[in-house]
Amino acid sequence: MCGRFALTEDWSQIIAYFGITEYDYAIPPRYNIAPSQRIPAVITGTDGERRVDPLSWGLIPQAWVNENPKVKPINARVEGLRKNTAFRRLVERRRCLIPASGYLY
Repeated sequence: MCGRFALTEDWSQIIAYFGITEYDYAIPPRYNIAPSQRIPAVITGTDGERRVDPLSWGLIPQAWVNENPKVKPINARVEGLRKNTAFRRLVERRRCLIPASGYLY
């Protein structure tokens, strides 16, 4: 998995594709997005509507919340997600879509 990505797309197309009607988040083109930065994510609201909200890039499993780890994972292998207790709940209940134009390695 990459450690950086770019997001340069025209958001009007993304908004139309996902049927998002309202968003308050200004989304300028970015060419070097790094872990822990705020990024736009398409999420599902409590009423089932899709919306765009800024999220911090990184995973914080529930078991780690009180430990405040210095190193936070930015990715995980898909074949182990449902077996790993740290990530199982995130996969089942906390999903989002992160639009990207490309990645850097």
